[in-house]
Amino acid sequence: MTTGKYRYELSIDNGKGGVRNVPLAEGRHTVGRSSECDICIADSSLSRHHATIEVTQDEVVVEDWRSLNGTSFQGSRISQPTRWPAGREVVFGEVRTMLVEVDEGPGADGEVWFELLNTDARGRRISVRGPRTVIGRSHTADCQINHPSISRAHAIISYDTDERSWVVEDRNSANGTFVDGTMVSRALLSGGEKVRLGDVELKYLGPHAPAPRRRMGLVILLIALLGASIGLLLVSLFWQMAG
Repeated sequence: MTTGKYRYELSIDNGKGGVRNVPLAEGRHTVGRSSECDICIADSSLSRHHATIEVTQDEVVVEDWRSLNGTSFQGSRISQPTRWPAGREVVFGEVRTMLVEVDEGPGADGEVWFELLNTDARGRRISVRGPRTVIGRSHTADCQINHPSISRAHAIISYDTDERSWVVEDRNSANGTFVDGTMVSRALLSGGEKVRLGDVELKYLGPHAPAPRRRMGLVILLIALLGASIGLLLVSLFWQMAG
């Protein structure tokens, strides 16, 4: 494995809502269950020497090594070297991983907001930071929403550098992920969408969270009072001039 400055990380899901991030420098990286591999993933679903990841200046390519349980990209098992864009998922055996671009694009340190639309926490704003956030019921999830309809690691919010957009991706949850009422495995978010995780509804607000409704109500009330005061002052001046 080549060492040095790196542009990408491999984000490895531990299946319990937590992740392990492994730097990927330019060069060839072997992936497998064996401790001899550059990236050792101690999971029985992986072969000892399962796959390779080739990182160049221009792209990242993943290749299966005729593993027993296969390597899947975008839900389909691959048999040839396959280009792997940042923000997309590859499954080695049963282990879900994501390629993360760490030094380019707004997803590297960006922040977007969601608002809870139901449950006892209605109106609460949730901040999600790039490039990848696991949302789930588990205390080890990056963003915990403790609701019985949400799986331990229910979905991922990430920044897709190719699409230049934030995306939501279901993690094989028990009760599904929905965008504007449609069940999805992966969907782009542009702003204003209603995202439902199980029975929990959220609204995607984008990078700028609006002021809470209560604060906005106070602002509107102050503007109305100021307008009324100015109106009364003008009426008073008019009568004085008329008299």
